[in-house]
Amino acid sequence: MFDEDKEKTAEGRSNFDRQVNVSIDAAADWLKARQKPEGYWAGRLESNACMEAQWILALWFMGLEDHPVRSRLAAALRRMQRADGAWEVFHDAPAGDINTTVEAYAALRSMGGPADDPALQKAHRWIMAHGGLKNIRVFTRYWLALIGEYPWEKTPNLPAEVIYFPNWFPFSIYNFAQWARATLMPIAVLSARRPSRPLPWTGCPRPAEGRRSG
Repeated sequence: MFDEDKEKTAEGRSNFDRQVNVSIDAAADWLKARQKPEGYWAGRLESNACMEAQWILALWFMGLEDHPVRSRLAAALRRMQRADGAWEVFHDAPAGDINTTVEAYAALRSMGGPADDPALQKAHRWIMAHGGLKNIRVFTRYWLALIGEYPWEKTPNLPAEVIYFPNWFPFSIYNFAQWARATLMPIAVLSARRPSRPLPWTGCPRPAEGRRSG
């Protein structure tokens, strides 16, 4: 029995190694086919709808609601919305994502659309059906707090003084990667200042109403 199990394990490992090699070869072929004659690669930098949504919200928060890029970003958000009303966290994801959907919904609301906007109505129904704001991440809570749709008191408090902790201290920002520090410290400043520029009431249901599900 032991020899039989050992043989099955070796066979499974061999199949796994073979599939890994097939995947590596396919990836290398894909890259070679897209290499420019001069030797370099070029491609679009793409992410999920959170990037467009957060840009829209940031411009609103800074008082730049008339900035021309906002309407273009809003149009992009509408193109990316799924048939069920949600937005996904990666291309062709099997299901919508609550954080991406809440941020996109809030961004479109900041554009001042009518209450009967089909895109907003579908998004709100999806958010409510998936637990509302009780399921959102910390980043999304901060974005909503900035636009008056979530109480600052319910966001995690991160003292800005953590920047003074030395390297040897159990918690030091210099133990984090550069991109993490660039996120950590702005959040700390926001946590200390707690600014807010509330969205105007347009008749659309507020994303904060998702708290009724909690």
